[in-house]
Amino acid sequence: GMSDKPDPNQFDYKIRSQANMAAEFIRTLNLTDLVVLVQDGGGPIGLGAAQEEHRRIKGFLIVNPWFTAT
Repeated sequence: GMSDKPDPNQFDYKIRSQANMAAEFIRTLNLTDLVVLVQDGGGPIGLGAAQEEHRRIKGFLIVNPWFTAT
């Protein structure tokens, strides 16, 4: 718990914000026919990004995720 990390005042750790960044990454690289693998905390982030960019997703594998409706 003592490792360095970005300042929370300069970096948004909310799941929706992380999902938006992942979706923007997909759009910026113009990726298509993606097979997305998400694990643990990446589950909600990947699902959020896939929700935004579902036309670019060919397959999705979810391993041991957690979920929150917020």
